[in-house]
Amino acid sequence: MREVLVTTLPPEDVVAVEPTVYFVRDDAQTLLIPDVLVTRGAGEADPATGRLRKAYRVWDDGPSDLVIELASPSTVNRDNVGKTEAYAADGICEYVQFGPLDPTDPEWPMLYPTLQVWRLVAGSYVAVEAGPGGGVPSAVLQGLEWVQAGQFLRLRDAATGVLLPAAAEKDAARADTKARRADVAEVELARALAELARLREA
Repeated sequence: MREVLVTTLPPEDVVAVEPTVYFVRDDAQTLLIPDVLVTRGAGEADPATGRLRKAYRVWDDGPSDLVIELASPSTVNRDNVGKTEAYAADGICEYVQFGPLDPTDPEWPMLYPTLQVWRLVAGSYVAVEAGPGGGVPSAVLQGLEWVQAGQFLRLRDAATGVLLPAAAEKDAARADTKARRADVAEVELARALAELARLREA
């Protein structure tokens, strides 16, 4: 998901995987570590050090815009109870939870519904319902919607219904393009050699 967000959003947006988020100045114990955090327009550099961010301090940049939590058997209860209240209190606009099948019990999803999107309204989270096509519109990523594709959380263009390509799909597309170019070059070389042979015989 990080790769999709990084290639979709402008470079001044922070897209961090498992960053340490501090909520209260001078209190290193009040923190959360979301799976993915997005802060629009904050920049990659830590304002305190000028270096690439390893931590995110709310008092430096204000609340983030989007948090994604990918459920696991050990974290799903914490994601539902403690983190939901903490993210709402911090003013995070959109909270996405995704919990596919439990690896310890493949008959059951870790969350039901598997995809849950919460939007901040007057200081509290309100669940956003999925549309007819199963996508849940994002308030932060305009024109895009969250959708479950198999066991994966994906983003989809709300207007066209096309999934944004994942990293593996982009790699496959690049490899396919490279192979097609090699095929074209091989055909062109064969034509040139045939033409050269014809000219020599003439």
